[in-house]
Amino acid sequence: MIAPSWYAQVMPPASDDSSAARLAADTVGGSQERLKREIASLLEEVSRVQPVVLWIDDVHWADPSTTDLLGYLARRLESARVLTIVTARSSELAQTRHPFLSLKLDLLGRGLCREIVPGLLDEAAIERYLALQFPEHAFPPGFAALIHQRTEGSPLFMADLLRDLRRRQVLRQQEGRWQVTEELTTLARELPESVRSLIQRKIDALDDTDRRLLSAGAVQGLDFDSATLAAVLAIPDDQVEDRLERLEREHALVRFVTEAESADRSLTLRYRFAHHVYHHAFHEAVRVTRRAALSRAIAETLVARSAGQPGEGAASIAILFETARDHIRAAEYWNQAAQAAARLYAHDETVRLARRGLALLATEPESPARAAAELDLQMTLGLAIKTSQGYAVAEAGAAYSRARAVARQVDDPTRVIPALIGLSAHHVVSGELPIAHEIGVEMLALFERLGDPHLQMIGEWSTGAALFHLGHLEDAHAHLMRGLALHDPVFHGARVWQTGIEPGIFCRCELSRTFMLRGYPEQGLAMLSEALQLARALDHPQPHAFALLFDLMARIALRTPRQALETCEQLAVLCRRYGIAQELQWSAPLRGRAMVELGETEVGVREMEEGLATHTITRSALLRPYYLTLYAGALIRVGRESDANRVLDEAAAVAASSGQPAFEAERHRLQGALYTREPGRETDAETSFSTALSTARAQGARWLELRSARAYADFLVNHGRAAEAAALLRPILEWFTEGREMLDFVYAEALLRSIEE
Repeated sequence: MIAPSWYAQVMPPASDDSSAARLAADTVGGSQERLKREIASLLEEVSRVQPVVLWIDDVHWADPSTTDLLGYLARRLESARVLTIVTARSSELAQTRHPFLSLKLDLLGRGLCREIVPGLLDEAAIERYLALQFPEHAFPPGFAALIHQRTEGSPLFMADLLRDLRRRQVLRQQEGRWQVTEELTTLARELPESVRSLIQRKIDALDDTDRRLLSAGAVQGLDFDSATLAAVLAIPDDQVEDRLERLEREHALVRFVTEAESADRSLTLRYRFAHHVYHHAFHEAVRVTRRAALSRAIAETLVARSAGQPGEGAASIAILFETARDHIRAAEYWNQAAQAAARLYAHDETVRLARRGLALLATEPESPARAAAELDLQMTLGLAIKTSQGYAVAEAGAAYSRARAVARQVDDPTRVIPALIGLSAHHVVSGELPIAHEIGVEMLALFERLGDPHLQMIGEWSTGAALFHLGHLEDAHAHLMRGLALHDPVFHGARVWQTGIEPGIFCRCELSRTFMLRGYPEQGLAMLSEALQLARALDHPQPHAFALLFDLMARIALRTPRQALETCEQLAVLCRRYGIAQELQWSAPLRGRAMVELGETEVGVREMEEGLATHTITRSALLRPYYLTLYAGALIRVGRESDANRVLDEAAAVAASSGQPAFEAERHRLQGALYTREPGRETDAETSFSTALSTARAQGARWLELRSARAYADFLVNHGRAAEAAALLRPILEWFTEGREMLDFVYAEALLRSIEE
């Protein structure tokens, strides 16, 4: 017999077996050394026949004799085909100073041991575990994800949770297959008793200072830092760091994340609770009143250490002030968190955070502090909605309108300026030009009263933009030129994040259009080039998109469709990258018109139709008469005269209702062209051409006058009135001092030359 002492203990003799009884009497009192030699010999003999795996679970509960045996076997059986696997909780070993710790280090040094620390399970691993534990189960989709979410992939918690669900018959076999008998949303709201007991044992093993430390850490969040806890609890930094290191090593309640430096240059250690259930347990153990006091103290400490730049930590500070019932301070930091999301162009997240702050303020009585906080949040909300959905959507208008109202409750009158800019842009794009003009006049009056040229610049630009769409080209140009003279790139560029608008860039874009329509295309292109250069250098994509849109419109006006498509592609890439909706929507019909110019008429007309339909959905009425006129021209090219007539009628109605007569000359010109295709409508055609010409002249739109004069002259030539045609064309052609390479000029000049020949 190889191991008689072990045999006697494992297999006690029968009462009538005298020989076995004598053997047991001789061996049962064998020494520890004898027992170790016998089990080693047994394992050696068995391993000669086949490999042996010796599994010992939960060694953290093993007595010293078992630990001593493990060490003996590891050294004695070094060359045998024996694999010993032991499991233990490192935190339990550390807390009790278990002798297995020193044995493990000795075996690691000899190369006889390898430590494997199991990681967290992902959803795929949990799916495999479920397949093994519950063969051919019929669990619903998302069950593994729910288990992963509740346990964070902890193998221990996962196994206990599934065991508890099985015990409560939530998981049970029906017709031979494992089923979930409750809705997923109601599952696993309570932790299994075994997990709760484990957590409570860990908490009970702590002293009062450790419990205070982790309770304060739980109030700060799942992640917390040593310097903040030291300041709040008035414990020296080194003691906090030592305790956290021991809580990780011996109790496995937290884990070290990283060293960090705050904005005030102070150093700290970042820690995280090892599992959300630990965080929840310590957080819920803090009384509500104590939690509020701790939250305020932690928030104030984080604010002081952030040096006014909380960055990614703004949301955490907001939550702390919210817990402390300081809703106004919480709203201020929700706004900072929203602005941080806006700088990442996470528009949906920006909207969510801003609305959370606004919901808090709704519970507060009116006060200047509440008004200031709401003003900031409404501006952040309006910018996010405007950028991601479009200027004209009702939610953007509501945000800016509310911002304008609460700005009156704030002591600083200049705080209303961004709200007025946003509101003006909303009404402009909505096609409500008279309202936008009134806002511009209000801004000018305010700026003149304050005597601030920076603010006056914004008023001049806003008023000029509205006047252009109202058809007052010369007045618009004068206001825009005064605005440009007052532009300060440093002052205005630094405030682009308030509204997404850099007024100097926008002013140059508007001026490029007034220059071109007034007959100075080279100066218009130069102004546009400046706008693009400034926009590319600015750390914000919205002004860049706006400048590219104006470049696209200029290429359409100059009838250079290939360049237009190149600009359109740049604009599309920029808008999709940063989630900019409005300029992308505005560009769609223009891209279609460029396709028409290049001969791809069917594709181009379809793109124009789809683009205009999108404008309708987003309530974008700005320049709709212009877009409809371009569309009508494309329809005439493909021979759809009746559709073109319908579109021109719509253009006339929109221009009248929204107060946008800036492109009426073009509409009358195209209407005249349609009349020439109808027998007996010569008088109507001439009336339309004449009206186009007089409208352009009244507005001072020399470029539109040139286009109208050419169309009218062509009509006159076709009706035997060449002398009248020449007299009409010659003065306007002689007036132009630049842009003589434009196709419109070239075609008109060629017509005059053919008449004179």
